[in-house]
Amino acid sequence: MFSQTRINNLMRLLRIFLLHFQYLLSHPSRSFVFIYTYTFLSLLYLAFIRGVFLQNGGDLGGWTLSSVSSYYFLIIVAPALLMTHPEHPVLRDDIENGELSGRLLKPFSYYWQRFFHELPYRLFQGLIATIIFIVLSVLFNNYIEFRLSVLQVMLIVIMLPLAYMLSFTFKMILAITGLWTTDIRGARELVEILIIIFAGFIVPVNLLPGILENLAYFLPFAYMIYFPVVAVQGQLSVNALMSVISVQILWLSILYLLFRKVWKKGLMRFTDLGH
Repeated sequence: MFSQTRINNLMRLLRIFLLHFQYLLSHPSRSFVFIYTYTFLSLLYLAFIRGVFLQNGGDLGGWTLSSVSSYYFLIIVAPALLMTHPEHPVLRDDIENGELSGRLLKPFSYYWQRFFHELPYRLFQGLIATIIFIVLSVLFNNYIEFRLSVLQVMLIVIMLPLAYMLSFTFKMILAITGLWTTDIRGARELVEILIIIFAGFIVPVNLLPGILENLAYFLPFAYMIYFPVVAVQGQLSVNALMSVISVQILWLSILYLLFRKVWKKGLMRFTDLGH
């Protein structure tokens, strides 16, 4: 049984989500910019990899022309749905414009405030990206054959929220480093480069050179994008899915503990400066 207090808290969270979704619909430009970027880059990488595929006589690490095309079409959807960007409003609104003080007075933790601010963007962009995916699949006659068991589908349903939480928590750590310095553009650009390489945007992770492939499996980025994509494609067995989920939980635990520590120290610095 849910207590009345818990029900009231859930209703408040729902209202916060709806308010942010309403704001999103009145200012959709950010979403369309990200979608355009994901689509353009995915098609560019696909054109490159198809050229490599044809030069190698159709032999590319177990990938077929159909599966590699489906992979890059799904790469449009995956980041739109799973790759969060809370660092932009955190730096612009909360730290640079001083809105953080007001947010600290609210009855919800800062982490969850930003979580519900970001969630509508992911749902909206994910919907648009899914439509683009369907259109591209029809135009290129490249349909994904979903040969997934019920257990695989259930594990994928667990994997996707974990991938989202991994991305969000990692980006929140990056964002709150702005409590020490408001100029983290260099760090943000470095992180974006790492994500592009190790999350599987340029090429699938298993096609990276040996040491880079091993590093990708160690870092958290592949568990945000690459593994959810190949899981949806049906390339992961039940045991592999369970292994990926275990690593996701491990990384999420590490990142959340790190966020708590960085947030506590950053907040002390924020209050010491007299804000």
